This record gives sequence, structure tokens and C-alpha cells, in this order.
Amino acid sequence: MKWWVVSLVVLVVLVGLLFGYFLFFSPGYGAAYDALLASGELQNPVASLSVEEAVAQFDERYVYYLLVLIKAYNLHNPPLSGDTPKFNVVVEDVSYRVVVDGGVIAVEKGNFEESDVVIYSTRLELVRMLKDESYTKQSFGEGLSRIELVADSTTLASKGYLGMYNAVSDGSVTGNVVRLYTG
Repeated sequence: MKWWVVSLVVLVVLVGLLFGYFLFFSPGYGAAYDALLASGELQNPVASLSVEEAVAQFDERYVYYLLVLIKAYNLHNPPLSGDTPKFNVVVEDVSYRVVVDGGVIAVEKGNFEESDVVIYSTRLELVRMLKDESYTKQSFGEGLSRIELVADSTTLASKGYLGMYNAVSDGSVTGNVVRLYTG
């Protein structure tokens, strides 16, 4: 066999293994975020507020904290790609754009024209999720909040969105949790 055929086969196998690793294993930033939470450096922005006060004071910190709760920090670039996970979170009439790069979640007001997913919710629902983390699955399960998949399934899988989806669902795919982009 020619050397270039062997090299090509080895390259394809290595890329396949790398892709499989990122597909089935998250980068594991959870310990770092657990330490931030345990030390008090990262605090729930609604912990000392009533539901009404929290809704009235709503800002991007709430979106950020929800993303920590649903482990969005584990999203990652696909193998051999610089295509960072980016998505929108739409809370009533305000859109927040989110980028996850190396476990760091960046949230700011604005909108990506092309995003991987879009999360829809209300200020009240987000506050309820922050007040009671176990309520997250209920909110998405009952359709009070939802995720719209925009990117193709290969992109979503290679960036680790399955882990984030599992954090908001009971493991079954229902129409209330996920809305497929229909163009």
C-alpha cells in the first residue's frame, strides 16, 4: 500500500476519534464553576429578592446564572474548528446573545443573526428557575420556556448541546422543549 493511503486512513481515524470524544464527553468545566459557587464568588442574583423584585430588576446576570445552572459552560468548539457555540436567549422582548469559549460564558444584550439555538422564556419563568433549579425542567416540559434548534444536528452534537438539552428536559424529546427550525 502506498504511504499516502496509510497516512490518509490514519488521519481519518484520528479525526473520527477526536470527533467522537467531543461528541460523547464534555470538556468538564463543572468543577471550576462548582468551586465558584461554593466560594460565593458566583452568587444567585435573585437569592435575596422576592419574585416581584427580581422580575422588576431583571438583567443579563439572570440569563448568565441560568446558563451556569444548565451547564452551558460545557459547550465547546467542534473538533478542528474555531466555530464557537453561540446562541440567543430571548426574554419577552429583549434578546441576549451568548458565546461560550473555553468554558467562559459571555452574555450581552443583542442578537446573533446566525445562532445554533434560541432559548425563549419570560422574566417570570427565568426568575422561577433561578429561585428553584428543579423548576427548570418543569418550565421547559410544560412549554412555558422552550429551545428552538437552528443549526443542523451534526453541529449541535459536535458542540455539546445535548448536555445542555438534558439539563432542561426529562430525557424525552417533546414538542414543548424543542422546536426545530423550519426556515
